[in-house]
Amino acid sequence: MQACVLLVEDEPIVALTHSRILEKAGYQVQVASTGEQAVQVALSSDSRFDIVLMDIDLGSGIDGTVAAGQILAARDVPVLFLSSHTEPEVVEKTEKITSYGYVVKTSSPTVLFASMNMAFKLHAAKRKLEHAERALLEDRDSLREIMNASPVGIMAVNAEFAVVGANRAAEEIAGHKLEKFNAPRCGDFLGCRSKLFEPHRCGETVRCANCRFFQDIRRALHHGTTVSHQETLFELDGETGPRTAYLQYSTAVTSLNGESIALVNFEDVTSTRRVQERMRLLSKIADSHGNAVINYRRRAQGSVGQPGDG
Repeated sequence: MQACVLLVEDEPIVALTHSRILEKAGYQVQVASTGEQAVQVALSSDSRFDIVLMDIDLGSGIDGTVAAGQILAARDVPVLFLSSHTEPEVVEKTEKITSYGYVVKTSSPTVLFASMNMAFKLHAAKRKLEHAERALLEDRDSLREIMNASPVGIMAVNAEFAVVGANRAAEEIAGHKLEKFNAPRCGDFLGCRSKLFEPHRCGETVRCANCRFFQDIRRALHHGTTVSHQETLFELDGETGPRTAYLQYSTAVTSLNGESIALVNFEDVTSTRRVQERMRLLSKIADSHGNAVINYRRRAQGSVGQPGDG
């Protein structure tokens, strides 16, 4: 299919000359003599064109830069400015528009066609990039939905130990939304003990050297080490107030845009831990009472048959 050109030119002789050059090269040409007419064509539902060759000085009406801006607001199409003006102030006006080049009218057809081909390539590359970005956003949204469906907290930590992502379960455990912070450190988001003494220095304090949670995440980031089912104690300080909690966590490393990211899965096992501690305490009490009964029985049995009985 032949490419269609919308040629915007107010001088009839120049418009005729360029139309013949373009048609000889195999293009279909539609001419608009004013900026207003060009915009009207662009807004028409039955018009089809693949590129706009836009003059800048279009007489008493709106100039080419204004017309180009209105066309681009309605159509995703490459605009190539075609003008006899080379003054810096004129060229500078076109730089404010998303155009694909500037060609002087006195240029040879070879230069014009090369500029048009480059405009087509740049526009195709732009569309491809936009498609990739949309696909990436859709994938990101899908991944976020999957993460939010998980009952386990998921937190993404970068090399600076900042939390760059967290799912709904992680925010519920921490007691606040991640967006509440500005690039929080891991301990600030979760609320570890050290933040009470040195806030916003997670991973940089002397206490961090003894923090197994920090060490495991650092090993994941620096050495790709995976850790499973470890426990740590946190002083959580969320919107519901401070509380002590045991977190069971696992770490793994992945890559995001070329950057190493530690993925930390964790869940609050405080209630389970307390039940286990209560069971151990009851077991100790039971053992203690059992031993007391056995000793009592032994003493009772030892007293039977002693001299003086009966």
